[in-house]
Amino acid sequence: MLKDKQRTNPDQVFFDTQEFLQIMNISKRTAQHWRDSGLIGYCQIGYKIYYRLSDILELLNKNFKSPTNGK
Repeated sequence: MLKDKQRTNPDQVFFDTQEFLQIMNISKRTAQHWRDSGLIGYCQIGYKIYYRLSDILELLNKNFKSPTNGK
């Protein structure tokens, strides 16, 4: 699912909460904590929350840990 949507502009691709939870393999509570702490950007329309693909990729890139080469 993610690979298909990455072919378009990441700023124009949105995932709802269920899709976001599945992509990140997290709980609803963790997603809430990430939103509350400003870790992930989102938009809310009524009771529905959406996450931009570009924000998901930014979150992953910011928290990427390069492997050390043993030195």
